[in-house]
Amino acid sequence: MRLCAVHPRPGVRVALAMSLALLWALLLAGVAASLRYGFHGSARAGYLLAGMAPGALVTALGLDAADRWLERRGGTAARAVLYGWLAALAAASAATFAS
Repeated sequence: MRLCAVHPRPGVRVALAMSLALLWALLLAGVAASLRYGFHGSARAGYLLAGMAPGALVTALGLDAADRWLERRGGTAARAVLYGWLAALAAASAATFAS
């Protein structure tokens, strides 16, 4: 898939743009609530749970675009760093929730 700004199908462009707009709205709402109500229980993870699916979609598209860009430029070492970072992130996440 291509990025939302250059995708040839207008429906995909609209869906990705709406997903990105939802992510920004949720992020700004979470930051605003945290700043306005400074107590511990104000910003819970459940409030931003609606952003998980669009966040995963936008992140996957961005990482795919970065991989394709690095592949065209011949950045083998940079691609190795990208995949190493993703593997370390997955390992750290798995280790966090394993116990």
